Amino acid sequence: LRVPEGTAALSVAKGVVAATGYKRGFGQFVIIDHKHGFYTIYAHLSRILVRKMEEVHVRYPVGLTGSTGTLGSPQLYFGMRQGIATLNPELWLKPVKR
Repeated sequence: LRVPEGTAALSVAKGVVAATGYKRGFGQFVIIDHKHGFYTIYAHLSRILVRKMEEVHVRYPVGLTGSTGTLGSPQLYFGMRQGIATLNPELWLKPVKR
């Protein structure tokens, strides 16, 4: 997702932070466990705002967007998994009212 640098990446559902860190290709990332095998991944963050085992709720800021990893411009990688299966993340994204 192309977004301006420093945009807040918000959790799409209630959960617990399973992991944070840096991984080549993803840059700084956050993984949230939403139970029942569902996980969301937020990557290419310029700053991580949560800690492992922290509880988050819907629209909770987990990080700020950036261009860490292998990107040349600010973007947010948003992924959704159930177990090892990749899900369509668009089903979890809701338009933000302005």
